[in-house]
Amino acid sequence: CRSMRPPAGLDADTMARLNCDVLTGGFHMVKDDELQLFPDEADFRRHVEAMLAARDLACARSGERKAYLANLICEPEELAARWDIVCALGVDAVLVAPSIQGLGTLSWLARQRRMPILAHNTVSDFFSRHPDWGIAPAVLSALHEAMGADWIVTAGEFCTREGMPHADAGSADRPRRAMPILQGGKVPEGLPRYRRAIGSDDYMLVVASWVDGHADGLRQAAGHFRAALDGQPPA
Repeated sequence: CRSMRPPAGLDADTMARLNCDVLTGGFHMVKDDELQLFPDEADFRRHVEAMLAARDLACARSGERKAYLANLICEPEELAARWDIVCALGVDAVLVAPSIQGLGTLSWLARQRRMPILAHNTVSDFFSRHPDWGIAPAVLSALHEAMGADWIVTAGEFCTREGMPHADAGSADRPRRAMPILQGGKVPEGLPRYRRAIGSDDYMLVVASWVDGHADGLRQAAGHFRAALDGQPPA
């Protein structure tokens, strides 16, 4: 999955083109960045429509199913209208930030049983990353799972490199039910390590920097990463 970068200052047509390129090249999903903001429902709808059109074009070009995950981080009075928009237009999944919007937002959306929900770690890592105090990542994961999250962002250190304390399949910080998300500097040569840390192939990789900065361009870079993924031996 590629997170949409940069999250601000890029017009919708350009963002849609980048999404189509990375999906056509081989990625399975694109997601809104958590920092993307929309001033009103009309602007949000235009954005979602453009991203869905890019998804569908990539599906047609690649012959594969592709997915788009929309950002529902918004003011409380905006949530219901934006939820109606994503449901009506056929979005594949959404993200919310429980530490900003409240755990009740996560549980309310989960009760609708319409699509998978990503519990983003925006602000919650303020409570989990301080070396001397805070909430253990395993506790945050359990809380978000209990409230209905289907994807959970793992701790920043999780399988970042060999030898880190979380880089083992028995890590207590890995979500138990929800699919774990690994993000931040992920590269093709790290794929065996990511699998070992999770213990299976049931996880999401958020990859942006590696493909965005590749000398061959976004679409070709996505193809290189996908080839590396497909070339892994069976778990």
